[in-house]
Amino acid sequence: MKRNKIWVLWLTSLISLLLVFPYMLEYIDKAFGLENIPTSRSTFLLVVFIQTAVYLAIACFAGSWFISKAGNSLSFRISGKHSLLSILLGITVGLSILLIDYFFHIEKVKPTFFSIEPVTIWKGFLAAFYGGITEEILLRYFVVSMIVFIIIKLKKETNERTVRSAFLVAIILGALLFAVGHLPIIAMDTSLSFLIVLRVILVNSIGGLVFGLIYWKWGLPCAMISHFSADLILLVVFPLMNV
Repeated sequence: MKRNKIWVLWLTSLISLLLVFPYMLEYIDKAFGLENIPTSRSTFLLVVFIQTAVYLAIACFAGSWFISKAGNSLSFRISGKHSLLSILLGITVGLSILLIDYFFHIEKVKPTFFSIEPVTIWKGFLAAFYGGITEEILLRYFVVSMIVFIIIKLKKETNERTVRSAFLVAIILGALLFAVGHLPIIAMDTSLSFLIVLRVILVNSIGGLVFGLIYWKWGLPCAMISHFSADLILLVVFPLMNV
């Protein structure tokens, strides 16, 4: 990937990072209380922005390097057919997550999308850009690409079978790492049980698996579109139905 495109990718991710701040503040306030943040709100947001901006810069440039060194290339072009399929798959992911979450809601597992007070809808809409852009850069473009690079280098092969196996392993690991990464946050508010852990892993990994496959087959932009579509269902459409 050309260096100027990487800079554009990074700058785009920074915009999506700024867009998630209204959602982040309201979510923190509802879950823990903004008064419990050990610093001023502006200082907190500045630290989060700088820290995440560094992570994103590393993800953008390293992700490109991992893919090129692994002897592979990923498409950054968007076709109408693949875009439409990505949207439909994203909607399916969002609805599937709600269906799975409803089962846990019936079993009185908390928190779920059905038990927590939703964040203001317009803030959820802005946050969907963060999920679609920033999380896909961090999780697919960086994490998945890095794992693919490591596997290919360890096997010292770049044939089609090795690349396919590397991507499948990387997609699964990336999805599981993302899911497990939510457990410490959940543990801050409630004691972990088997059902709570199972719910966190299922709800947070299903998207990663689908978006990972889309990233591999159709490229990063389609993975972003699909993730954005799923977040719209979860953060906009679902709250609208419960107004």
